[in-house]
Amino acid sequence: MHPLALALATLLAGVDPGPTTSLAWKELAADELRPRFGVQWKADLGTFELLATNKEEWTRPLVTADGARVFVGSTKGRLEAREVESGRLLWKRDDMGAIGADMVEFRRLVVVGSDSDAVALGKVRGTEVWRVPLGSRIGGAVTTTGTVAVFPIRPNGFVAVDLEAGERLWQVKRATPEGLTIRGQAGAVVDAQRGLVFLGFSDGALVAVRLNDGSTAWVASLGKSGEFFSDVDALARLPDGDLLAASYNSGLYRMDPSNGAIRWQRETLTRIVGLVATPSGRILASEGEGQVLGLDPAKGSVRWRYRMEKGAPSLAALLPEGRAAIASSRGPAVILATSNGRPLQLVAPGPGSSVAPRVHGRSLFIYSNGGLLLALRENAPSGVLVR
Repeated sequence: MHPLALALATLLAGVDPGPTTSLAWKELAADELRPRFGVQWKADLGTFELLATNKEEWTRPLVTADGARVFVGSTKGRLEAREVESGRLLWKRDDMGAIGADMVEFRRLVVVGSDSDAVALGKVRGTEVWRVPLGSRIGGAVTTTGTVAVFPIRPNGFVAVDLEAGERLWQVKRATPEGLTIRGQAGAVVDAQRGLVFLGFSDGALVAVRLNDGSTAWVASLGKSGEFFSDVDALARLPDGDLLAASYNSGLYRMDPSNGAIRWQRETLTRIVGLVATPSGRILASEGEGQVLGLDPAKGSVRWRYRMEKGAPSLAALLPEGRAAIASSRGPAVILATSNGRPLQLVAPGPGSSVAPRVHGRSLFIYSNGGLLLALRENAPSGVLVR
């Protein structure tokens, strides 16, 4: 079979298409896929790790708001700051330990995980400014609101930190269920108007806490207890203010953020590990067994589906003009149209990528499991590693 046929999917049995007919992408003619993003430069953080085996990178790169710098971290403790336009190395540190799944920018600082601490470094020289103990490694996307960051920490907790003062504000933990859980955590979702933060846990609980002190506002039990993978691994806020939450073993829920009341549940939409709301109102769901779904949030129906060539999809990263980039843990990343899931371009960063791409304007950054950072630019002349 042509490799493209493997990249474009038929649907999995057991997924409810909802009341409308869903579109499943199959093989397209070769001229329907064309390079839209070319590789502007690349940096290999794996070259200094001699004899490294079974590598898997879990730190998502960060691009500063002004588009001047990109930060990338390695599992072996290297953190690099590079110039976005040229890829020129600005500074590096080899003493960071386990860097964690995500990093954030705050004013003149970049805040990263260093083993079980959150560390603020100066963006210009990488000098340490403050360090806050978290108790464990950062396990998911860090959420910021004002001067506060909420860090998901493995295996089953969240810590809020005042980024201005470099002080820990509160921590929320729940007991870790027996057995393995799905790797990774959903980032917190903030409702600034209500002063609430929504947190998903590996025991299947969705907890709303108060932003100022971490006290509990309400708790909803979503995952099926007594079964593996009850994790609430995906949360998203809808434009009308409602909350979407997904438990790996019990499905997708639309909820009232004020009290946790369930408006509807879709039990067939299991295995979801990521949710992203698009400006047009479509929901992009990353499914742990290889699919990306385009969902209608009003009814929870599947409007289209796309199957990765192999591996599991990352969280979607939104691009301009109704497109999204989604990496695969074992195969090529895909750029697709969010309106109908039509694949537009495949990008093959070696051994796949386990972290979501990073977008800044028309620049796209993909970080491979082999430690290769690809800096792509729309309409760049290079087609290297692009098919």
